[in-house]
Amino acid sequence: MTVSLERRQKLGQLHQLKKQLGLDDETYRDRLMRETGKRSAAELSDGELVKVIAAFHGKQNRNDTKPHHTFVRALWIACWNIAAIDDGSDRALDAFCERQTGKPRLAFVTPVESGAIAEALKAILERAGVHVPANDAGGLVARRNLLVEQWRRWNRLPDGPLAVDQVWRLEAWACKTGGSPNRRSFLQLAPETLDAASRVLGSMIRKHKTALARPLRWTGS
Repeated sequence: MTVSLERRQKLGQLHQLKKQLGLDDETYRDRLMRETGKRSAAELSDGELVKVIAAFHGKQNRNDTKPHHTFVRALWIACWNIAAIDDGSDRALDAFCERQTGKPRLAFVTPVESGAIAEALKAILERAGVHVPANDAGGLVARRNLLVEQWRRWNRLPDGPLAVDQVWRLEAWACKTGGSPNRRSFLQLAPETLDAASRVLGSMIRKHKTALARPLRWTGS
């Protein structure tokens, strides 16, 4: 199929924005997924391509990289990866912040206001079975809790390729998926490794969201 010059220019613009934002391939594809439901720019319609470029431009001009903003975004992405929200885009996060505070963007939210937003997101995660403890240095415990709940949900599909219920199998899979195949314990995994595994499970959970909709009570060992 012949690609028009205009589309080639837009694809080039998108990849330039990716570079300017310092996004690695996985983070870039995660952003595409949150904005459009697709993980490849080649799959985007012309309208979706314009939408993503606008979102990336907005991200480039945002001033929401302070710790309290970063924490809110991490909780938002966790909600997305457990399929507790339907839209994981920055635009949807801004809309959520506006409903909570009256301010139209996360970038405008103060530390006190972001604390209230964080509590609202924690409540969403709690209802989804993911506990976010207080005083969780680096968010490691919350990441492990998220990954375990994701695994529990995926285990509900008896024909799923990951349909096993033992925690140690999850740990071994997470190590391999996150690029640390020689490690076998959550306690040894860096945040980046846990995040990589969570993204993979999040994609599968969203794909099978209807089948996994009912609350889960894990009976595995």
